[in-house]
Amino acid sequence: MLIIRLSARHGPLMFHHGRATDTAQPLCRPVGSIRIADDNIKLGDVAGCEYWIEQDVLERLGGGALLLDVVDKETSTGTAPDLTRRFVLRRFEELSDTALDRQP
Repeated sequence: MLIIRLSARHGPLMFHHGRATDTAQPLCRPVGSIRIADDNIKLGDVAGCEYWIEQDVLERLGGGALLLDVVDKETSTGTAPDLTRRFVLRRFEELSDTALDRQP
């Protein structure tokens, strides 16, 4: 699991989903490096890493279940595989039946 490898390499991590980030991509940074505002909502924990989101961003995403996924980023350099992947927050309804069938 990517988050476990990153935590082993960089120490305790947290997720934050704010107005400044793309609607689908949360930031994943060391604990304490991102300021959590009073109106931020803790969605839960992912492999021991807290996941925070700004209230208006959560409202913009709409209702329903959310899924934190990992996607490959296209790169032409020889970067380490962990640095070529991105976390993406999706509404569960956005996943196709085919994608769900591939899950172990």
